[in-house]
Amino acid sequence: ARLKAAGVRYVMGHPGGEVVDLIEGFREAGLEFVLTRHEASAGFMADAIAAASGIPGVCVGTLGPGATNLVTGVAQAYLDRSPMLVFTGQLPADRFEMTTHQKLDLRSLFAPITKWQTRISPSDAGEVIDRALRVALRPRRGPVYLEVPSDVPRQEARDGGSYSARYGATFPTTASPVIDRDIAQRAAVRLRASQRPVILVGMDANDEVTSSRLTALAEAWSIPVIDSPKSKGVFREDRPLFLGTIEMLGSAKLYEFIDGCDLILMIGFDPVEFDRDWSATAEVIHIGEVPNDDRHYPATVELVGPIHEAIATLHLLAGTSTPKWTTAQVKLFRDTFR
Repeated sequence: ARLKAAGVRYVMGHPGGEVVDLIEGFREAGLEFVLTRHEASAGFMADAIAAASGIPGVCVGTLGPGATNLVTGVAQAYLDRSPMLVFTGQLPADRFEMTTHQKLDLRSLFAPITKWQTRISPSDAGEVIDRALRVALRPRRGPVYLEVPSDVPRQEARDGGSYSARYGATFPTTASPVIDRDIAQRAAVRLRASQRPVILVGMDANDEVTSSRLTALAEAWSIPVIDSPKSKGVFREDRPLFLGTIEMLGSAKLYEFIDGCDLILMIGFDPVEFDRDWSATAEVIHIGEVPNDDRHYPATVELVGPIHEAIATLHLLAGTSTPKWTTAQVKLFRDTFR
């Protein structure tokens, strides 16, 4: 019921005796079970739904080999930063220590490729699902693993279906800090002083509000834009300022362009999207939901918080400017690139 309230409509998976009651519970809650031939396919399908909708994908497999088959699809979602809830069966708690058939430490198995691993019990099912949804959707987004002992789905949930379900509460997935204006001012000073800036936009900027504000900033200052495979569409490719997609065909030429820039606005770019070491020497303004802790690239200024708010604040403080690049300069590169 909590998954249904969160917008989930489908559960992908392959059944086994230990999860048939769980699958029936999904059906009774109004979720459609989509049968796959292999558990990895279920993971890929859940990943695709999450990427397309922003709503966590859900997949399920049985214990033992059913769970291990899920690993590839879950790992894909982990690297793609897709929110996902991964359910598998497990031996009943009272048999786990004394049974060897299909016994695996599944929480340890999924630990390297999920953000959180937990076990569901009748006493905390709703609250665990609430937390799982939070963790999966919190930047950076990703999969959460939920182990369900085979005797649990037949039992009555004793928490009334979670606080959120009882009271219709919605929960924030991230803190919403006010963008630090002093830091934004430092970024604005660098933007005004630059002569050849470029914008690299990544998957964390992949929403409509951010897209509109990014477009407004780029066009007001005439700054060319390069996107990533996971952010295609954030900046329309038919706009004159669009240069291309990095880490795809012709990527070396885009890196040459970046090397010739004196300021790089890294907007919502996750280092998992890069396939090579960073070599650009220009200053970087990091704009993202999380700090630049990966240090794949050095950042002179970091604007951390809601990306659309950071862009709006930077745009406001930077004011207006003569175009940074002329139409002819951008067109020349676009024509040469193609």
